[in-house]
Amino acid sequence: MFSAGLLLILFSLIQARAHVGSPNVFYQGEAGAYQVLVSIQPPEVVPGRAQINVRVLRGAATKVTALPVRWDAGRKGAPPPDVATPVAGETNLFTTELWLMDFGAYSVFVDIEGDRGNGTAIVPLNSVAQQRLPMPKAYAVGFLIAGFILVLLLVFIIGSAVRESVLPPGVAFEEVRKRRARFSMVIAGILLTLVIFKGNAWWKEVDAEFRSNRLFKPVDVSAKIRTDAGRTFLTLESQVSEQDRRDRTPLVADHGKLMHLFLIEQGEMKGLAHLHPIRTGGDDAFEAQVPPLPPGKYSLYGEVTQESGLARTLVSTVEIPSVRALPPADPDDSWWPDPAADSTITIRPLNPGPFVARKDLSLRFEVLGPDGKPAPLEPYLGMWSHAVVRAADGSVFTHLHPSGTISMSGQELFARRERGEDLRKPIDVVCGRPERELIFPYLFPKPGKYRMWVQVKTSGQILTTPFDFEVLPEKT
Repeated sequence: MFSAGLLLILFSLIQARAHVGSPNVFYQGEAGAYQVLVSIQPPEVVPGRAQINVRVLRGAATKVTALPVRWDAGRKGAPPPDVATPVAGETNLFTTELWLMDFGAYSVFVDIEGDRGNGTAIVPLNSVAQQRLPMPKAYAVGFLIAGFILVLLLVFIIGSAVRESVLPPGVAFEEVRKRRARFSMVIAGILLTLVIFKGNAWWKEVDAEFRSNRLFKPVDVSAKIRTDAGRTFLTLESQVSEQDRRDRTPLVADHGKLMHLFLIEQGEMKGLAHLHPIRTGGDDAFEAQVPPLPPGKYSLYGEVTQESGLARTLVSTVEIPSVRALPPADPDDSWWPDPAADSTITIRPLNPGPFVARKDLSLRFEVLGPDGKPAPLEPYLGMWSHAVVRAADGSVFTHLHPSGTISMSGQELFARRERGEDLRKPIDVVCGRPERELIFPYLFPKPGKYRMWVQVKTSGQILTTPFDFEVLPEKT
């Protein structure tokens, strides 16, 4: 079992869906005999409504429904599904909105009926509050004026009740009743003022609790460099409080790894590492051997998956010194630039852009051998390809696969839970073999400059190639 310290790191970050600054969720894959592309725009606050679009790429759909299912409730404990409506002017594109009522790991069950029978796709989705919505000043002023008027009216009502409520009609009230009424109004005013101050203090406590424990935000994770016997190691650790944990399910291995760690140089993004730390030195510590990256300051993104299906990204920064080349501690570790990489294999973009922000697209690539023909690909960590997208200013980070942005281990956990199978069995999920092209569904959340690294494995070697994209503002 993992310690409370490590678990809180995982449960306290704003970056759900294993991303930073890129909240939309994408899944491209099978739904029975259908091929589908599902895109979900999660709500910024919880409870809130998620926008879901389902495009059927293979097969003709006559009905599409979507059902949000919380991990610990199951489909039997969920409400009836929402029927998605066809989008006018489009073929096989359906849309609907889903209410997410609580924090935690959800899955969206997309059910399709059509010419190929019935099919279901399960799309993991994290339900988290991404921001605290401010009250508009006009509303605040209006509520303040209305509240003042209500308090004033209540004080006058109390004064009138004390002064004349028991007098018969037409009988003048005495001076003593006037004094009692004024005294009652003063006391009522003081008590109401105390109630208002107490309510304001209560609201501040609620707001502080929301900011600290319900609003997801980056947490500083300690990242340190140490050397031992000529090797350089990166350690991650933190000590935090047990009481702040919300999702108490343990971590599970995603493609055999408890963590997938990405290091990206902050300046010109001239270095990238894809590592797989292990626990060491205590329950709340992870450690990975550092490869020979260009020295500099690096952003750190560590991805983990919980047994509930919730996916997380840890964030930090670290200064990487000059490191000598040594065999990696994990054969699945990779980095760029890598002088030993096979330069005869070429990864070529088929739609190099420019692209438009906040517009669904497919990033397409082909991998060519020295003869100009498609190179034979091998699975790398259960995927035929990995891709990392980062904005030049560091505000966006996304880890992509041809299947989209979802955690396939999280998807498998939801499926096993519905089937009543053992969740602790090893998870070995391999996405479908690509055809000639590698296709990554994505949406750039904001305009600007981005770099994307595409990783493939061929002839037993992991190859990484960077691409730079310009993303334009939305057209108005």
